[in-house]
Amino acid sequence: MASVLYFGLDDRIPKMMDQFFQDRLKETGESNSIIHVKDDQKFGEMLVGMAFDVIFCEAGVLPLPAFEWIVAFKKGKSRLTSPMILVGTDSDTVKTMKSIEAGWTDYIIMPPDKPLLIEKIWLHASGQRNSDIRQVYSMRMGAPADMAKSAVLEELSEFDCKLRSRNPVTLNDVMVLYSNAFSTDEKIIGHVIGRCYKSEPPPSNDDPYYTHSFYFVGISPEVLTNIRNALRKQFVSVKAKT
Repeated sequence: MASVLYFGLDDRIPKMMDQFFQDRLKETGESNSIIHVKDDQKFGEMLVGMAFDVIFCEAGVLPLPAFEWIVAFKKGKSRLTSPMILVGTDSDTVKTMKSIEAGWTDYIIMPPDKPLLIEKIWLHASGQRNSDIRQVYSMRMGAPADMAKSAVLEELSEFDCKLRSRNPVTLNDVMVLYSNAFSTDEKIIGHVIGRCYKSEPPPSNDDPYYTHSFYFVGISPEVLTNIRNALRKQFVSVKAKT
């Protein structure tokens, strides 16, 4: 179950999630909730009187730049442990990294992609992906990739990717990932920001590779399209061989 607070003027995310929560209630009896507040006073009141698994904030309603606001906000809310998700329209990687490093857990670019939004809420609410509500499917890959250190892109979906590397990565580490799977052309290296949500140690001395799973942070519609096109090409290629 998930309890969500949304602070902002745009109603697209609240409407998407409310409909999905209603469907879950009918299908499974599972009770989830989302509360939409549009002003700062009401937002403050909600945080005093209730606990939430996930909190969304629109960049446009914050009185300060997002990276400054989150620092000031967390100083006054030391007991608040809920993941804080920034919502906005800016797809600049440098600005996104600055906001994430300042304290935001994740960033969603509007308009929201419903399947990814659903998976992200469950990941942030529980700390792990829920196979019962999985919205996307992964494809096995073998593309070279880089995460500041060499790695191989082993698996890819619109939501996340799995990398094999000789180098360890700490859970919740955020880094820029590079691979031609993120671009429109196989000869061009694209990039996306990822946060590590799962890391598996090497299984044996004979296989010294770590396996790291990263969900995408602030992925732009353009990169999302590139990934979906790469998955389609991979699917067609696999089908042709069978």
